[in-house]
Amino acid sequence: EYITLQKNKLIKTIAYIKQNLKQVISIEIKQNEI
Repeated sequence: EYITLQKNKLIKTIAYIKQNLKQVISIEIKQNEI
């Protein structure tokens, strides 16, 4: 059960990082357009 818990934590963390990366990239693109 502990392993499953860690796996879920990892999946959530990765999803969170991916979302943050998307936001950062879109901000970078917007700044480059100016």
